[in-house]
Amino acid sequence: MSSPPKAKGRSWRSVARAIYTASKPNAIMNIIRSWREIKIMLKWKFSTLNDADFEYEEGYKDNMLDRLAQKLNTSRTELEGMITELQNH
Repeated sequence: MSSPPKAKGRSWRSVARAIYTASKPNAIMNIIRSWREIKIMLKWKFSTLNDADFEYEEGYKDNMLDRLAQKLNTSRTELEGMITELQNH
């Protein structure tokens, strides 16, 4: 299997770290797996997602999550549940 594509700009680890740091202790974003792995799993599960859907600016994680939920035609809570499920998979 080929290695995943490299992120433009910030590394996915730094994004995951920023999301983890900014989140509540029991919130969805207690990221166990790296953000890169979660992104890849979501893209495999939902072929309509692309790299642009995962663009993240520091301090704006909510915007990214809202965009993803909207594109998947689901609620933010359901999206967070999917991410949690992928983390524990």
